[in-house]
Amino acid sequence: MIRLSLIVLCILFSGCVIDTRERDYPLYSTPRTTQFAPGDEPIEVRISAGEVRIVESEDADFHAELSVFCPAPGSHCAQKLNDLDWQVESTRRGKVVSLQPHGAFAARNADVFITVALPAGIDTHIDMKAGELTASVNSCLTVDMEAGDLRITVPESLLRSASLDVGVG
Repeated sequence: MIRLSLIVLCILFSGCVIDTRERDYPLYSTPRTTQFAPGDEPIEVRISAGEVRIVESEDADFHAELSVFCPAPGSHCAQKLNDLDWQVESTRRGKVVSLQPHGAFAARNADVFITVALPAGIDTHIDMKAGELTASVNSCLTVDMEAGDLRITVPESLLRSASLDVGVG
């Protein structure tokens, strides 16, 4: 009996709780977006977690769109991700686009959907912690991803090199 009580107490006080509720509450009334004209400078996109789709832009601008779904308006997810939005910085190496505040664990009970439209011919680096990334582009794309699924489609004529170092996913 004491052993069972200890196990129950350990489960109750462990910090790992999985929220199995449906995530069908849209956190924002419209997707959060950002757009800019990058010029010739490279772009770095930093994303903590989510389902990411990268496509070719229909114009010469960079576009990004964010949608988040939580279990309920008052959920932990909604409180943590309510302020999540795009931040664009100019650095000496180019533009850095990131979701702020940054943190993969904040999105663990959320469904995060991101669409990024890249202008043709702009070198882009994606720095992603976890999730699923699907890309179909006509420009140089490098991806640093810690865990998840990755699918990149480029025209064969643009492929210079490809390398893969897999840890998880």
